[in-house]
Amino acid sequence: MILKPAYACTVNDREAMVEHLAVEITQSNNQTATNLTPHMVREVAHGIAAYLDDNHPDGVRIESGQLLGLTSRALLAVGESGAARRVLLFGGGMARCTAWTVVGGEPMIVLDLGRFATGDSALLELSLIRTLDIVLDSVADLWDAAGGAGWLGLRNFRSIMAGGGRNRRADRKRHRALSAELIARCEQRLAHLRVARAWSATPQIMNLDPAE
Repeated sequence: MILKPAYACTVNDREAMVEHLAVEITQSNNQTATNLTPHMVREVAHGIAAYLDDNHPDGVRIESGQLLGLTSRALLAVGESGAARRVLLFGGGMARCTAWTVVGGEPMIVLDLGRFATGDSALLELSLIRTLDIVLDSVADLWDAAGGAGWLGLRNFRSIMAGGGRNRRADRKRHRALSAELIARCEQRLAHLRVARAWSATPQIMNLDPAE
């Protein structure tokens, strides 16, 4: 098995691949309650490494996104749908969890909307609104310990705008409208989650893009 250098390193040894995958799965799920045990994590990692060895005995070049996809499907196969989604979100850089002193050390989940790009930005603007519900459901347990107190940071709104013409004023207006629409969608979902998860508070939303 050979990973592209851009992934992190070149791996030819199955055990090295197992260790790499185990770390990826663990780090993507280490801030939330999960049924995954260290033994289960290594079994999933061994299964992926064995699959690659069996199907590509002479080695294979695989990008990080493909490897995360394989890992996610493997976790789905053992009934760990939450862990599968978190591997894609956190492992792929779409989301990260932090505690910023500027917000009092409360949990803050940052979504990088640019990482959700599919190459068809016009379609993405439509699908992302629905996707946000799934994403927020997948990371909601990170706010559980604080009873819903905390923050949701959103960044790179402009990266999901289709095209971009020469009319800067029109582009700015459209950018503000899209930002407002996505923020409103997140507010609605977070309000729903507050009721569904019996939170005493609702995470606040912060637009992390530079002001225009």
